Amino acid sequence: MSPPPSPSPFPHPPATRPAPPPPSLPRPAAQGAPNARPRVLAPAVPRLPGREREWALLSHLLEAARTGPGRGGALLVEGAAGTGRSRLLHEAATAALGTGFSVAFGAADAYHLALPLHPLTAALGRGGQPPAGDRGRDEGGEEALLEGRVEERLRRGPLLVALDDLQWAHPQAAAALHSLVTRFAARPVVWVLARRTEEPRRPCPAERLFAALRDAGAAEPAPLGPLPSRAVAELAAHRLGAEPEPELLAYAEGADGNPAALLALFDGLREERRTRVADGRARLTPQATEGRPPRRFAALVRRRVADLPPGTRLLLDVASVLGRACVPEDAARMLGKPTAAVLPALQEALASGLMRCEGDVLAFRHELVRQALLATLPAPLRGALHRQAARMLLARQGGVLPAAAHLVHGARRGDARAVSVLCSAATTAAATRPSAALELAQRGLEIAEPGHPVRAELARVAVEALTRSGPLPRAAALAEEALGWVPPGRQAAALRHGLGVALLLGGRPARALAVAEAALRQPGEGRTRELAERLLLVRLHALAALDAEAAAREIRREIQRRGAASPGLLCALARAQWGAGRVGEALRLARAAAEPAPAAAHPASAGAAASASPAGAAGGEDRSPFPPRLALAAMLTWLRETTEATTLLGALAEEAKHAEDAAGDAAWGTAWGTEHAGQAGHFASPGPAGHAAPPAAAGSAAGPGRDARPKAADSAGTADSAGAEGAAAAGGRPVFLGLRTLLGASLALAGGDLDEARGLATAGLAAAAEAGLPQLRPLGLRVLAEVALRRGDLPAAEEQAARLSEALAGECGEAAAGRAAPACAAWLTARIAAARRDAEGLGAALGRLHADPQGLRALLVAEPAAAAWLVRAETERGETERAAETARAAQLLAAASPEVPALLAAAAHARGVRERDQAALRRAAELHRDPWARASAEEDLGALTRGDRAGAVAGLDRALAGYARCGAERDEARVRRRLRRLGIRRRHWTQAERPASGWASLTGTERRVAALVAQGLTNRQVAGQLFLSPHTVGFHLRQIYRKLEVQSRIDLVRRYPGLAEEPRETA
Repeated sequence: MSPPPSPSPFPHPPATRPAPPPPSLPRPAAQGAPNARPRVLAPAVPRLPGREREWALLSHLLEAARTGPGRGGALLVEGAAGTGRSRLLHEAATAALGTGFSVAFGAADAYHLALPLHPLTAALGRGGQPPAGDRGRDEGGEEALLEGRVEERLRRGPLLVALDDLQWAHPQAAAALHSLVTRFAARPVVWVLARRTEEPRRPCPAERLFAALRDAGAAEPAPLGPLPSRAVAELAAHRLGAEPEPELLAYAEGADGNPAALLALFDGLREERRTRVADGRARLTPQATEGRPPRRFAALVRRRVADLPPGTRLLLDVASVLGRACVPEDAARMLGKPTAAVLPALQEALASGLMRCEGDVLAFRHELVRQALLATLPAPLRGALHRQAARMLLARQGGVLPAAAHLVHGARRGDARAVSVLCSAATTAAATRPSAALELAQRGLEIAEPGHPVRAELARVAVEALTRSGPLPRAAALAEEALGWVPPGRQAAALRHGLGVALLLGGRPARALAVAEAALRQPGEGRTRELAERLLLVRLHALAALDAEAAAREIRREIQRRGAASPGLLCALARAQWGAGRVGEALRLARAAAEPAPAAAHPASAGAAASASPAGAAGGEDRSPFPPRLALAAMLTWLRETTEATTLLGALAEEAKHAEDAAGDAAWGTAWGTEHAGQAGHFASPGPAGHAAPPAAAGSAAGPGRDARPKAADSAGTADSAGAEGAAAAGGRPVFLGLRTLLGASLALAGGDLDEARGLATAGLAAAAEAGLPQLRPLGLRVLAEVALRRGDLPAAEEQAARLSEALAGECGEAAAGRAAPACAAWLTARIAAARRDAEGLGAALGRLHADPQGLRALLVAEPAAAAWLVRAETERGETERAAETARAAQLLAAASPEVPALLAAAAHARGVRERDQAALRRAAELHRDPWARASAEEDLGALTRGDRAGAVAGLDRALAGYARCGAERDEARVRRRLRRLGIRRRHWTQAERPASGWASLTGTERRVAALVAQGLTNRQVAGQLFLSPHTVGFHLRQIYRKLEVQSRIDLVRRYPGLAEEPRETA
């Protein structure tokens, strides 16, 4: 006997509203026309995925009845509402009609319980005018009449009888079915009987019927459980028009694999434009995860619970307000009843599959279902329940934090106590949960009266939260607006600090410098030592971005005055030294700043007298506006110390995740996010609302009859946030996610993983834009352009270069460090122009580079291969003075930092190219950390080795292998051409099974040729792009014409209009 399917969070529809067969299902034959075939419409969508086993059983029964002598059978379809029972019956009827069966379809419902044999008579028909002897027959005679109808159908061929919703069947109908199935077991009749597994609140004869047929071996069970993950992905792809991303499938887990719920969810997401398709993948928009579920899905959930008893529905509504999990006592208290009185409703909620036990608490099985229930509550009632929950939680020790989550959604304007509670909670959350702190503070500001004493603190917390999570322009705007009404004092000084941080991180160092200096000059603002230190660090970091030498001198004096170097000062000095070109010193300082407390003594070469005390190091990561370890990771990335950089970035990401999880588990219950659909980034925790271990501040902030407004001591701590610094390492601040991701993209590019680099660059650009960090945009665009260049996709590289130029024209300018971005853009433009054989464009790009010596120096630090490439290009153009200037700049950088292998390699490479020095090129190949730069040095060495053919071939082979590891297809092609000139041909294609014709028959080289021809290039121009001869290009083009069955270039473009954008593939 097959066990029934597990409970589903989607219970049955209301008993008073039976579900007739949908329009696409076969209808029963009309009364009076017993032989009429029911009209069956074609399915609107393909067969439901994930039901292959059930369909195989059904197909086997149909085939056996159609072809086997005297064979019938029955299929027992059981499942919760929405699992596809009716869909399967429809598909069975369609298939049976197509293979010569006659089909009888019927369904039981709550309206016809007074007609015992209703589903059978609806399916088989009463025959209109039965014989006179049949009138007034008893029940046995009625069943005999049904047998006669089956016999009559069988005279014309095999028969399919499909009966749905048998959970509503009368006991007499169940008995008749048992008799009919048994009697016609040896005849070509296939019975497909379906029932919903959630029982109506009445005896269910169908359950006994199914058990009897299973036990007798007279039927095949076909329980319909949740769809497997593969089928969910297939269904999502069909409804959304693209393969779903993992995050979308994770979101859909709230539908519990129920087909109807999944369809409502996917269709609702599409209708409300909560998904977008990019690169052939369907992704959720930010609004999808932050808002409520789609209306379609919410309505379906509400319909599915409508048949539950009123007490259970009320319990579920109250529980949805309390959060994902709650203790039974809280639910009972909200209902104003003792816990024992709500026991039946609790048991019903658990039996429905909507909730489950998790230790000592009751929890919704899926957050999406809870959100759907919450969304369908009327807004006034929802707000009242939130206020009731907040009052309940405030009455217990440590209830301020979870109560505040309810007040965000339920507090009314002018509620002074609610404002104080929100302020207390926001202050506690600021360092560890900035997004939630922002929401709490903003809600407090919205409902606070102008004269409320904590308004200034709320504004300060909101600004701090925005500087941690972004967007930074919003932080700056809020700080400037609040400074117009916040009186002088600690909050005003903290607001100026927040404004300075927002301006500095947002790429406006000059404005940040002015704000910090003005704040430090303000008399009598009651600044703490901590706040003064933070303002000083904002000032020094801004100065380092504007005038590196001046900043370095001032920071040295400050360290000398203190006799100690804090991590924040070391980090600022490291950035100043980097900007001044003293890369080795900058790297040493960054390593010292990134050391955990107690900090090591700072090297005497920095002019400091000594050791940073533990007090100076404690919290330095968080005091510094720019995190020391993230600064170190960036420097390591530019210098291609990929192993160490990757390890450090991974540690930062892991710490950020751990800090988020730890903060949520320590301080917040599941009450947070009561109206946020599955936002793991907020305060969700496994514990129930109000029962998590509260922090000390929350435990003393409020209680019954107490004023919840933060005390003066608590307010003072908000500016310093010393207790929270350890939980939120600055490198893990959400505002820096874009930078961490873009650094990861640069490392992936250096390692040759071009797909990973492209994906990370795209994600990093989106994160940086969301946080308000426009100065990071050039970095992401450079990675995208470099990926295109390495793949030989010049149109894509040109597109990214154009976007880069637009970004620089509008978003870079203030900071001296910004000169690296324009210089890198000019180098990119020069390389594209060289690939296009555009001498004029190349000359203009080289001219821009040499017009800004500081920018050229910044480029040579950021790009290890740039020096040699520029020297090579300038030498080939006869611009020997510029080539000498570039080589000299590289040499000066190496001399200033002899301990940095990347700079030594770049200088040796540039000198080797300029002076045709084989020893320098060998040293460069040994020292280069960047794989692409190393391959370039090997290529230069192989090209330079005259008279030593074996040595030249060996060098070029090493270059070829290096370029291949980097995915640099265009460079590989150039090296192959060099080898061909030496009489060496290296195989560069992979053996693949291809069809004889069509697009799939083309090799990778043929596809690249076709794409370039579609762009309008001549054979000679294509040859130049791919480093082939025009004759070889012509040969490839003839193969393309033959395989694609076209006659000309015009035919090629006409038949394949998107060919010019075809991605380049390895041959």
